[in-house]
Formats: sequence, structure tokens, C-alpha cells
Amino acid sequence: IFPHPSTVANPVKSWKEIKEDVFDMLFKIKNDEYRNKMWPSAYAMAHSQVFPNPKRFFVVNTKNDAIKKMFKDEVIINPEIVAENSEKFTSKEGCMSNPYAGIGKKLRFKSIKVEYLVKGWFFLHRRSEWVWGLKAAIFQHEIDHLNGIC
Repeated sequence: IFPHPSTVANPVKSWKEIKEDVFDMLFKIKNDEYRNKMWPSAYAMAHSQVFPNPKRFFVVNTKNDAIKKMFKDEVIINPEIVAENSEKFTSKEGCMSNPYAGIGKKLRFKSIKVEYLVKGWFFLHRRSEWVWGLKAAIFQHEIDHLNGIC
């Protein structure tokens, strides 16, 4: 994991801009011994956790069947929370930026409305959806990383 994940990520303008980083990031995650031990249990990883000049996207761990069913796309680009339900819950979370801290508790919104981009055939496509529970916690956790919050 990159030693300075507290940097705020820059918005992505095109797939071409991040394509190499996406493949490089997945390669590093799968081939680095330290990360390889963590990745099977991780749900997602923000670009800011791997690269010194982060871009605003995260990759989803498609090796986890439950997460694969939850997310239609492997790469979530420029995610933003645009609305939230006032109800909160305590999410039990681990973090690859600090794996030795173990599982911690974080107060999260139970449901949020997110907007983000995904790769299409020729262009990036905008998606907007309400997510809840674990998926909402994953979005909030990764967006925290992209906003420079560890």
C-alpha cells in the first residue's frame, strides 16, 4: 500500500486516463505478497491507496462472489454521495491501509444515493443509485480514501 493515502484524489476525465493504472493496480494487488494475503478478504481498494498521485476511482474485488453480485462493475469512477438517509449503523470494517489495526467500528449512513461513472464501449457512463447496508459502507469507506481520509 502506498505510504501516503491521505492525498485527495483528482477526478477522472476519461477511461484512457486511468486504463493503465487500473491494470497496473490489479496486477500489483494480485502479485505483491503483502497485499495478496489481504486482497482475498478485501471488498475494494481505492487508487489513492496504491499510487502517489491518486485519481478518483476504486476497484472492486470480483474474486468475492457476494461482492461481485453486489457491484455490476469492477471499476467505480468519480464516486460521490449525493444524498443520505439520516439513519446510521455501526459498520465493522478492516482497512488495507492499516491491516494490523484489525477490525474497527465506524458509524456509517445506512443508505446513500451515489453517482459515479463506469466504463462503456466508447465513453464513460453515469450511474445513479440508492445503496444500503454493506454496499453503502463500501462506498463510504472508499470515498473516504479518495477524499484523503484514512
